[in-house]
Amino acid sequence: MTNRQKGNQIINKIAQLLAQLSPAEYLDYIIETHYIKYQEMNILLSIYDTDSRLKFASSAIAKLFKIKTEEYNYGGLPSNVAYLDEIKDYVLFHEKMIKECLETKRCCAMIIFEKFRGVIGSMHSRYDPLFDYNGNICGVTLRSFDVTNLIWGLFESTNNEIGNQIYDLSKLTRRQQEILFLSAINHTQIEISEMLKIDRGSVSKTISNICKKFGFEHHSINFLVNTLGRKYIIQNIDIPSQLSKPFIIKLDHDNSDGVYKIIDWTKISY
Repeated sequence: MTNRQKGNQIINKIAQLLAQLSPAEYLDYIIETHYIKYQEMNILLSIYDTDSRLKFASSAIAKLFKIKTEEYNYGGLPSNVAYLDEIKDYVLFHEKMIKECLETKRCCAMIIFEKFRGVIGSMHSRYDPLFDYNGNICGVTLRSFDVTNLIWGLFESTNNEIGNQIYDLSKLTRRQQEILFLSAINHTQIEISEMLKIDRGSVSKTISNICKKFGFEHHSINFLVNTLGRKYIIQNIDIPSQLSKPFIIKLDHDNSDGVYKIIDWTKISY
């Protein structure tokens, strides 16, 4: 018997064994043999079974959302996780998307425009069905990506890490925070005055007061935004009510042309 023939025999035996596994057993198998290597990688990856219960989560998720690993509640629904209260609407919608992926056996995705524990401003989440050796659906993988830079146009922005630790934006008044946020996303002083229904002089004075509060000699908005960092400002100040309230865009993957299409969106209520 040749080495190729021996190899084929081994492959056939493995295939027979995999075919005998139930969907739940197959999911456990691929997690242990394949996905476990992603445990300590810097990627946001989680896996759910056919009951929408958590089976695997990368450590990067715990780091990003500042939660303890034991809070994952393996074997529980997303809505059972300890950090639910803070991002309740997102988690419940996330649970709905997992179920939809399981029912349709198709890829789906969503983009959420909201802050998560002051870490990111926008997130893209993609849900992909997992199938066992016999073609039965056995679970769902969820990959999430921080798309704050993409959504808010921050590709060329500075993010002063030293400044982030020194300047506490929570000490600013709400009006100061609104003007700083709107400036960080490139609204002019005239546009800000129109949005907030105040005169332009008030906008300029507010910017000057912010600079004084942080001890800056220069009182220009460009200096202020570049020193603090656009991304830092956007991530650490609540979105002004004059802008769109937090919401989720739901996307559907059309296999016929290989692109995602916006099929629904929903506001997040607080």
